[in-house]
Amino acid sequence: MIRARVLFALRPLSASSCRRESLARKLLFAAALLPGLLAASAAPCLAQRVVVVVRHADKVDDSDDAALSARGEEQAERLAHVLKDVRISAVYVTQFQRTKRTAAPLMKALGIEPVTYEQKDVDGLVAQIRREHADDAVMVVGHRSTVPMVFAKLGCTEKVALESSETDSIFVLTFTPGAGPRLLHLRY
Repeated sequence: MIRARVLFALRPLSASSCRRESLARKLLFAAALLPGLLAASAAPCLAQRVVVVVRHADKVDDSDDAALSARGEEQAERLAHVLKDVRISAVYVTQFQRTKRTAAPLMKALGIEPVTYEQKDVDGLVAQIRREHADDAVMVVGHRSTVPMVFAKLGCTEKVALESSETDSIFVLTFTPGAGPRLLHLRY
């Protein structure tokens, strides 16, 4: 099994950054995303499913239904920009506003409504994805505790552990007939 792991942080460039650095960053980012994006855009042709999984963006506090912080709102906009051309057909969010707000800019850009799942029902979520999106690209917005569970239930053997402050990861899980799932880890 081939596993790719790419860590890359997108940050706004300062005015003093030279054009060469900006171009190099853009090319590096495009190269990092290319395998996942090609897999997602080729999904119908290859009967391949792509599941993009993210943890909700940065939140204001640790309350049960915390809103996104200003940083989290910016992360949600960046996430939409990065994923808008992946041909995502469904976005799954939990009942909490932080997952809904993380996905909101992408759903607006795609013109789709969220599918809400109960945070504790990862089995039901995975069953629904398998049943309703066998050949589609979908996105799941979850939580620190549920993101690794989604991977495990989808058959990914790679262990993923998120730090409590880690809210900038994009995981792209691809499925090819006759092969195990492959996981690509990006940062936005």
